[in-house]
Amino acid sequence: RRSLAGLLFAAGPAAAGAEVGPAASEPSEEDIAALRGAFAAVRKIGDFPSKASVAEADARLTDSLGRWRARGAAAAPSEVSAILRKRAYVRLRGGNADAALSDLDAALDLCRAAGSSPSVEFEEMPKVLAGRADVLAEGRRWREALADYDQAAALLGEPLEDPGLLSGRAAVQQQLGRW
Repeated sequence: RRSLAGLLFAAGPAAAGAEVGPAASEPSEEDIAALRGAFAAVRKIGDFPSKASVAEADARLTDSLGRWRARGAAAAPSEVSAILRKRAYVRLRGGNADAALSDLDAALDLCRAAGSSPSVEFEEMPKVLAGRADVLAEGRRWREALADYDQAAALLGEPLEDPGLLSGRAAVQQQLGRW
């Protein structure tokens, strides 16, 4: 099965050079520093997360998410989605699968709303779908998980080279008795 770390270490938001709202052309240095601090807090969770480390990472990611959302339409959907993916990872590690799924649903909504942006459709959306499938599989929602894995695989195209997606999809197919 795909590791939870896949949710965390898949590509993060590209803060530099992002187009932003009328007041600024890029995220502020403070925004970028806050996001870096959030990602550092996520890395500190480790293999045996404490409630304190999960709470800190969640709070920092929530702050960064608020900063990026405050930029409105100027914030790239892939950036906001990536922050939501990171927070989903943290929430899942903290034992809150429902909140993780909610974040991934919000990220998927952003990706779908972005329309035909290639960076969203072929880079971010497959990561969101695979992460969402991981959470669904964790909850033994096999058919839904398989649908998300299959959709992610279709977006990535052939040959499919994502080992996490391949192993997650294979594990779900096994649970459904397809092997």
